[in-house]
Amino acid sequence: MICFKLTKGEVSGDKISVTNCYALPFEEDQKDKKVWFIDHIFNESMYEMHQQINYKELIVGWYSSGPKIRPHDIEINEVFRKYTPNPVFVIIDVQDRVKLKYKAFYNRNL
Repeated sequence: MICFKLTKGEVSGDKISVTNCYALPFEEDQKDKKVWFIDHIFNESMYEMHQQINYKELIVGWYSSGPKIRPHDIEINEVFRKYTPNPVFVIIDVQDRVKLKYKAFYNRNL
């Protein structure tokens, strides 16, 4: 199972603080991993509700329950550019229940 959440927070220089997040329904075709679906209507509703509660929070990125980058992650990252120009993508390996392992990726223009 893969879990996707949009993360909200603040960006200050090179530091990103995540203060909130919400689950985002996601499905992928078991036969063809290149076929995937994100519920955009649900996402827009949640985004609007979160903006009403704390309008200062910004979408800073998203995360997946990994444990590794999947072929469609780059495409999904492009979807989240609607909310932030350079979304942070974090993969959290939930298989190890003793030690939390994660990797973060960030695209920046040089």
